[in-house]
Amino acid sequence: YCPSISEWMLLSGAPIETEIHACRANLEAQGIHPQFYTNEQNAADIAAVPGLLGYEQVNLFGISYGTRLALAVLRDYPEGLRSVTLDSTHPPQIMYNETTGAQSDFERSFSVLETMCEADIVCRTAYPDLRATYTRTFERLNSNPLTVQFTSQSIMVNGSLFETLVYTSLYRPNTLAGLPALIYSVADRNDSLLRKVLEPIV
Repeated sequence: YCPSISEWMLLSGAPIETEIHACRANLEAQGIHPQFYTNEQNAADIAAVPGLLGYEQVNLFGISYGTRLALAVLRDYPEGLRSVTLDSTHPPQIMYNETTGAQSDFERSFSVLETMCEADIVCRTAYPDLRATYTRTFERLNSNPLTVQFTSQSIMVNGSLFETLVYTSLYRPNTLAGLPALIYSVADRNDSLLRKVLEPIV
């Protein structure tokens, strides 16, 4: 995990290669070797789990990166697989988050959101400057996080977590429609919509 890279996914177009190399060097300096954390290693781990749990057959369900992983399990360890379901398939011939990188995906998806909002008079009127508001909120939360209090725990929402929530909301049509309202409410330090997004996680 490289916390510094998240900020470079910001809708700025900034190159992330330097950050990635620095992150790898930092991990290796801590004795963490990225070559042992590969898709093939992950597939081997998954293949070992059913036997340890006493299952003769399993059903795999993969979403996004999980589809690439499920395909590797299917290729390398087909024994004991009853079914494999792929949702939003990530083909194995494309390097994950490289050719279709998270940064460019985020930019494209956010641009679609802006276009949709501009085309709707209610959205355009209520949320006139979506990108600038998002960027300003991201930067503000990194310096001054917003704490959302739940009964059992509190969640500190910094810029990186906010960015992740926005990014994952772009994945799904049912969360896409409410995204402009979420961005503007968090910009106003209002946690009511944020609380609804975080509740399933909590």
